[in-house]
Amino acid sequence: MKTEIKILHAPCCGNGNPQIRKRLESLAEKKEIDIQIIDITDMAEVMSYGTMTFPSLAINGKIYDYNKLKKAEDLINAIKA
Repeated sequence: MKTEIKILHAPCCGNGNPQIRKRLESLAEKKEIDIQIIDITDMAEVMSYGTMTFPSLAINGKIYDYNKLKKAEDLINAIKA
């Protein structure tokens, strides 16, 4: 079963930061985790998640501040949670 990860970007940042997607894909490949990544930049949709911190990740419905997941281990734990 795929883990759904939504990258919530501030609308003013256009298509967001492609490095986040690359990091997620790389970690998932190394740990053999099947993920689906969705970039969200629409203001109304981003705001529906109740976060004002960008970028944020919605992983299977739970919101994480991406900047607090600096260590690869922390990000993997969030994906597996």
